[in-house]
Amino acid sequence: MSTDGVQPDRDADEDVIQFLVARVNSLEDRVDDLQQQVDQDTDAITAEVMDRFESKLAAERHQRETALKDEQITRTQAISSLKSTVEDEIEDVRDDLRDEQKTRSRADARTQQRVTHLADTIGTEIDDDAIADDDKLVTLVREGPRAVVADPYPVHRRVQQVLTHLEEWGQYVSDGNGTRVVLTSTTLCPYLEAHANEQFASSQLKRIFEKLVALAGDSPRRVRQDKTNDGAHRVTIWHPQAIISAAEAQR
Repeated sequence: MSTDGVQPDRDADEDVIQFLVARVNSLEDRVDDLQQQVDQDTDAITAEVMDRFESKLAAERHQRETALKDEQITRTQAISSLKSTVEDEIEDVRDDLRDEQKTRSRADARTQQRVTHLADTIGTEIDDDAIADDDKLVTLVREGPRAVVADPYPVHRRVQQVLTHLEEWGQYVSDGNGTRVVLTSTTLCPYLEAHANEQFASSQLKRIFEKLVALAGDSPRRVRQDKTNDGAHRVTIWHPQAIISAAEAQR
């Protein structure tokens, strides 16, 4: 049997196989190239997306920071404006207080002159001894709160303590407006706290002054309550010597 026709067929098959192998290798190389390109494109796209995202975040962050700064500036300006307004109002009130005190001082001087003139006209002298008998403040110092009110409260006791130490705790003044003792909440507070061994709020000191004025309202003694230029509560007691003498007699 002849084998001449078989060898050409084998050669042809080997050629086909080699061609196919080469084709496969070529395709694999192409796939590798495409994969590399895809990876590069992916990295580029990812970088671009991240850049855009970071740019957007930066823009939003800048916008928020700008808005926050604007809000802070607005609040600062509002607070500054309010502070300026309050300071102006406080200064206006202080001016009013100074004007009122000047007016009252002039009125006090005129009243004192009229009283002195009246006393000279009727031939008598108006002094502490002349008013002591009808003075509730003197009675309070001498006999205690129950001598001036039926149902005394702690504030009455505080008033008695203040009057008993009037000379030490107050400022003694004698001028054209008459003889008087001036008490302020600022100067009185440490004395009263040390004496009573407790703390006192400004409202409590104001209440003590108010009660002192109320008790003096039914007496011939003149007492006035107002405020200092610094806003401290103040009470002024004219002709204080009878009170001081009564306090000394109780010691």
